[in-house]
Order: sequence, then C-alpha cells, then structure tokens
Amino acid sequence: MENNPPLKLRVSRREDFAGLFYLLVSFCLAAALFSSHPAILVPLVMAFALVMGNTHLLSFLRPTDQDLTLIIFSQGQVRVFSETGQDISATLAGHHWCTQRVAVIGVRTGSRINRFVLLARQQDDDSFRRLRGWLKAGYFQGSVYTDVAR
Repeated sequence: MENNPPLKLRVSRREDFAGLFYLLVSFCLAAALFSSHPAILVPLVMAFALVMGNTHLLSFLRPTDQDLTLIIFSQGQVRVFSETGQDISATLAGHHWCTQRVAVIGVRTGSRINRFVLLARQQDDDSFRRLRGWLKAGYFQGSVYTDVAR
C-alpha cells in the first residue's frame, strides 16, 4: 500500500439529491391522493415537503452547500478541503458502505464521526474503483465495510 497515490474525491452537495427528493414527494403525494383519506394526507405530505425542502435534507449524511474535497491516503488518513480554504486532518472511521455508484464514508475528526456521500459519476473511474477496493480489502483500522448488492 506504500506506493498507492492518495485518492482525490469530491463530496456530494445537497443539490445532487434534489431530483430524488422531488420524486419521493411525488410518490407520497400520489399515495395520499389515492388513499381513503386524501383530505388529511395531502396537506400532511405538502407540509412534510415544505419542511424538508427548507431544512437540511439528508442531514444525517452531511451533504453540504459547499464544495468539499476528500484526499484519502492509503494509511486511512484523510484531509478535508473546503471551497473556503479550510483544511481539516481526519481519519477514516466507522461503518462505510458502497455500491457501484454510491459510497458513504465515515470520517473521524476528534470525537465526532461525519458521514460523506460520494457519487461515482462525480469522480474519475479509477479513484472510485480504488476506493471500493481499499474499503473491501479492509486496509483501514477500525473501519467496517458493507458491499451493497447492485
């Protein structure tokens, strides 16, 4: 692993999930309209959509409004760079999961673990493939990896 160059990966932003959010709201609205109590459920779905649309959508996965870049080294060290110039040193920790198109990475800064969503279409193919290989091989101490079926 000493000869592996670090991976440079872009973290997903909130806008990357807007289409999925609107699809979810559309399905919920259709279910409410065809339910036995549409007069109650339609306003509830609309209230849910307004609240979730104006708050931190998927905040448990930490998508941000900033451009963040993760530099992951083969020893499990991580550097997080933001568009504002912040540079944070961290380590990979916690539970990671990955599919062919999406990875969720746990990054420990101090006592806190942040989870970042990485989409394959936003990375170069080689970096995302290498990340999956590193996680699958278990190169990082204290990390648990789950390979989700396609």
